[in-house]
Amino acid sequence: MKLASIVLSGILCLGVTTSMPTLSAYASPSTYNDGVDALTDELWWQLRPEMRDSKIDTENGLFIREWQAIQRVVRANSHSFSGGYCFDGYSAFFDGNLDRVADAVFYVRYPAFSGQRIRQEEQGAARVWTEIRLRLRNPNGVTSC
Repeated sequence: MKLASIVLSGILCLGVTTSMPTLSAYASPSTYNDGVDALTDELWWQLRPEMRDSKIDTENGLFIREWQAIQRVVRANSHSFSGGYCFDGYSAFFDGNLDRVADAVFYVRYPAFSGQRIRQEEQGAARVWTEIRLRLRNPNGVTSC
């Protein structure tokens, strides 16, 4: 059996099947929470590639807060179903929702901006947000069928 991705009406469904392509970026998550954590890890590693496959040191509060903020975005845009889990609006997840991930990480790094939109005259902040967003992309191995 293989973990597969299926796009149905704008919903990415990940489940176990015998005939669909594998989803190699995720090690066959056995539960919804494992799937959420796997996607959270992948997105966080895109921002922190030096930390790939490493545990976050409990002393590093910034890294923990970034990971938790990403997880909240992933969880808010996903739900479970029998046999797997779905991330709502797959193409929207990896467009608009990656913007939400960038927002979440930006506000963790710069809490003074929390709850505010970046204004046009705040070019430095806009540049930082853009740098975060440009690092985020469709995780390797996640494709539509």
